[in-house]
Amino acid sequence: FAIQLGVTASCSELPNNAVSVISEGFGRWTRGEPVEQEWSRLAEVVVTALASSAQEISLSSTLPSGAGLSSSAAYLGALALILDVEGDLLSVSRFLQECERAGGHDVGLLDQISTLGARSAHALLIDFRDLSIRDVPISESLRFTAIDTGVRRELATTAYSLRRDECVEATRLIGELRGVSMDTIATIESPTLRRRALHVQTECRRVDDTVSALEQNDDRSVGILVSESHESLSQNFDVSTPQIDQLVRDLISQRGVYGARLVGGGFGGCVLVVHEPGVSFFPTRLTHWELRVGGGAFERIGRPRFFNESL
Repeated sequence: FAIQLGVTASCSELPNNAVSVISEGFGRWTRGEPVEQEWSRLAEVVVTALASSAQEISLSSTLPSGAGLSSSAAYLGALALILDVEGDLLSVSRFLQECERAGGHDVGLLDQISTLGARSAHALLIDFRDLSIRDVPISESLRFTAIDTGVRRELATTAYSLRRDECVEATRLIGELRGVSMDTIATIESPTLRRRALHVQTECRRVDDTVSALEQNDDRSVGILVSESHESLSQNFDVSTPQIDQLVRDLISQRGVYGARLVGGGFGGCVLVVHEPGVSFFPTRLTHWELRVGGGAFERIGRPRFFNESL
């Protein structure tokens, strides 16, 4: 889903041959200087690939870092766009993926495609078997709110890579996990790998079922599926925490809430809540953003010119 938070980039010419990146809240880095922080390491990768003239690039963000809202992908995307990266949605997303990998994060394509390609009042469905993409309309009666738990995590310091490796091993044992039978999953000897395979298999089904529910304006089923997803993330994929599990249970118990789920790489970040309009959440001590889908919400400034408008 698109949200109203994001990264804004601007640039101006410099009189010398320098290229500088100023990141609000982090500092300034100039090409040729040592890279000491993650943001400047990622900036160096993009600048090396794209910057051909002297310029100063300023970046500001309303996205919280490490909250599971794709801030890293949005940061790199804004930097690449201001440097006039060329290509369609998928080629630019692959370029950003390689930049993240060069910066030390072995990530997939979900964040890159969704931050650049999501449209107003729609969910973005990505089929990673063939990278086909389509928009799924969201009912104006349905509301999404991202609640920041305040728990921060970094991809490099979580079990993200381990989970990825476990899924690769499960796939090696029984083949593609999407659509595999429960009987086949049961043949995996390792209880841990069985649970990882079970999460992927059921999560793929939940994605398909959620698309169907959105298309039928079945708001309650969307919420139920979101809650089932969290249960699997917690019990089968082991990327939640007791505190986040309790927050999800508390949220689901509220009147007007259809479901809730951890988002992002896990172990912290945000919880996504699916609810009817007008719900006032009790955890007021936590930052939260309502992601409205009607009335011209999700406004974007300057939709990238190279993206296929038919998506």
